[in-house]
Amino acid sequence: MTLRLVTAKKDIEEQEDDCLLDVSSNESSLKRKNKETLPREKFLSSGADALSNAELLAILVGSGTPGQNVIELCKEIMHDAEDKLGVLAKRDVNYLCRFKGIGPAKALTIAAAMELATRRRKETDTYKKVKSSMDLYQAFAPGLQDCTSEEVHLAMIDGAGNIRKIECISKGSFDCTLLDVRVVVSKALLYGFTTVALAHNHPGGSITPSMADISSTLEIYRGCQLMRIRLIDHIIIADNKYYSFSDNDKLE
Repeated sequence: MTLRLVTAKKDIEEQEDDCLLDVSSNESSLKRKNKETLPREKFLSSGADALSNAELLAILVGSGTPGQNVIELCKEIMHDAEDKLGVLAKRDVNYLCRFKGIGPAKALTIAAAMELATRRRKETDTYKKVKSSMDLYQAFAPGLQDCTSEEVHLAMIDGAGNIRKIECISKGSFDCTLLDVRVVVSKALLYGFTTVALAHNHPGGSITPSMADISSTLEIYRGCQLMRIRLIDHIIIADNKYYSFSDNDKLE
């Protein structure tokens, strides 16, 4: 492992075209003096935890522009995203290309990294034991918190209280989606589950349920009861917050 790290570090040092600073005599000299502060060398010598979000992003971006090194560029990108990776994950390729020095290739690299992070979080959804609304939020959030339009996701829960499957059942516009009792019931019956939970996101940032959210949830709750399906909760997700219909005694 040590040999591999040393070799990797040597390879990085030899890649002059990927250097942090623009290629000029003065900046090249500064680069040599501060080589241990470069993000790739810092990653290898101190580990990923030692790097800021901007420095990790700089490894993906690779190079800056004349007059602005890659870390400065990535700090600008993170500042624009309120220094939150969740906000950055919502930026599409066209938006990222607005930054000087970010072309389609680099924008795609950033977007792909954000998508991989989202998919990694989704891998923990299934077989999660549901004991509270927080458990549901943690299971639903990876698939909903970065969405730029409203979506409704349905979790199928087995007899032991474990989430076995999460599926998107509806997609809408920025502030409107469709909660349909027929879709919820048919999905539960199709997969053979008698316990389900719902979640949808509010891209605008508010977790307060709308009148449509409340009426649709009650309609679905009653429709599930008729088919002997138990709807245990409906979660509204916005950024890093959530609202639980069950916790607020709205499932009656």
